[in-house]
Amino acid sequence: MGDLFTVIPPELREEYRDEKLEENYKILKILPLVVMLSSALYLLQYRFFPGVESLSEYKINYIFLFLFAFSVSLIYKLSLPLLLKIKSIGLKEHINRFYFISMFIFCITLSVFDLQLSTDFSAYAVGLLSLAFLIREKLRNFILLSFGGFVIFNISFYLVGNNILPINESLPVFVFTILAIYIVYSKGQTKIQLFILKHELRESSIKDPLTNLYNRRYMVEFLHKQIAFFKRYETKTSVLILDIDYFKSVNDKLGHGVGDSVLKEISNLIENEIRETDLACRYGGEEFVIILSDSNLKKSRIIAERIRTIIEKYNFESVSWTITVSIGVSESMIGDNEPSILERADKNLYKAKESGRNRTVSS
Repeated sequence: MGDLFTVIPPELREEYRDEKLEENYKILKILPLVVMLSSALYLLQYRFFPGVESLSEYKINYIFLFLFAFSVSLIYKLSLPLLLKIKSIGLKEHINRFYFISMFIFCITLSVFDLQLSTDFSAYAVGLLSLAFLIREKLRNFILLSFGGFVIFNISFYLVGNNILPINESLPVFVFTILAIYIVYSKGQTKIQLFILKHELRESSIKDPLTNLYNRRYMVEFLHKQIAFFKRYETKTSVLILDIDYFKSVNDKLGHGVGDSVLKEISNLIENEIRETDLACRYGGEEFVIILSDSNLKKSRIIAERIRTIIEKYNFESVSWTITVSIGVSESMIGDNEPSILERADKNLYKAKESGRNRTVSS
């Protein structure tokens, strides 16, 4: 079965990890309260009904166990707001893991005492199956946890009862362990399939199917965030609108198949020249928009000229003549919104085309 991460594309692993952590937090906001309430009810029972015969000499052990569960859950619940502020995802996972392992050990110990008085191992089963159903964890880690719990359970039983747990009594615990592992494996596979499907659907909704660049809809969202960032931190954002010169001639003379090929190749050239923090999108037809984050007009013009020159020198195998582009550049200004910065870049593109094409105009 291996590690569930093995079927997740490497570029999505961090996002999947964040989603898993967020889902665990939703559970861990409620679980400590449930444990605290249950522990408090049992402690009240021991306080107001001190003569419960079935507890016999193990009464003090039960009281100690429920005090432990209540205290750990209370501390975790109170520290949860601080935990959410920790930047290290790995540290967050370790703290969360410490809490639910503590609760699992609590359930194991509770079952050990129960079995001294009866044949009841329900606390162990509840603890293990709760982890399987509620907490999202790597399969490898859960296998180690569940079999480790099985070993601890048997050792604890021997230390408390001074005898080995009979096979017929330990067999159900072993079966629950296997069942819990299967639940985690099955649930994990389903979660991963849904996660990948959701990612693919999201990508298809924001990507242009021909060029695989982002589409106009996502570009507007991205630009809106960049302008908001500029208003708050005064960090310049620049917009490049790029238009392929005489692209209609390519379609008319060589066919739309060649035209599509040219669009794809130009898209690849653009993506190779921008940073991960920038965005390239197909604006419509033969037009592209490039958003350069943290880039003023001077820097952006240099990048635009580099892209224009690379395209001009590129050898398009299916086209016998030189393909060129015209580019209009604008930068963010006080009072800007998405339409205004795009409009200035579009006006500069128009000037570039009017003045002879194959050039960059910025203002």
